[in-house]
Amino acid sequence: MEPESHWAGLLADYAPPHPERSWFEPRLWPLLRAAAGQPALRRVYPIISLNRLTVFHSPEVFRRAPEDRWPAVVVGSDGLYAVVSDVWSDEATMVLTTADPGLAAEKLASLVEEILDDGM
Repeated sequence: MEPESHWAGLLADYAPPHPERSWFEPRLWPLLRAAAGQPALRRVYPIISLNRLTVFHSPEVFRRAPEDRWPAVVVGSDGLYAVVSDVWSDEATMVLTTADPGLAAEKLASLVEEILDDGM
């Protein structure tokens, strides 16, 4: 399955209406829409796990070596989006914190473009 299919599936799965009393889906939805509009992100596989949007080079991420571990956007219950440099590393850094899901998606895309440009 190509990345486009994964994006389409996530957009369908998390589209409104959202479950009552859920803080996550209403905050994830605008991030997903913004991220799906980023060409660099449409080239990689999105995964939702532990309140975050993570992208990877392969859908087999959990069977691959650590070099396929990329940045992510953590969705906070406070309405903030935190872009982290590496979702798995103990040495990850917070690259951006914003209340704007579009800005978070743009930053995630720029980090992914760097990885793709390096030949990953």
